[in-house]
Amino acid sequence: MIGNMWDWAIVGIVALLLFGGANKIPEFFRSFGRAAGEFKRGQMEIQKEIEKEMQAPKIEAAPAKSEPK
Repeated sequence: MIGNMWDWAIVGIVALLLFGGANKIPEFFRSFGRAAGEFKRGQMEIQKEIEKEMQAPKIEAAPAKSEPK
């Protein structure tokens, strides 16, 4: 039974060899590495934005003045 990650990885590599050829494997892992790097950059950017918002002073809106009628 295919249940853990390593079993799926082996099945995926065999499928790549059968259908894509040996030349496609480095291309696949290169694309995977780029995608992982882009994900990490996005994650760090969001984390920096959250930290920036947490450190920014809270500005409360002044109550609106009502004009006399």
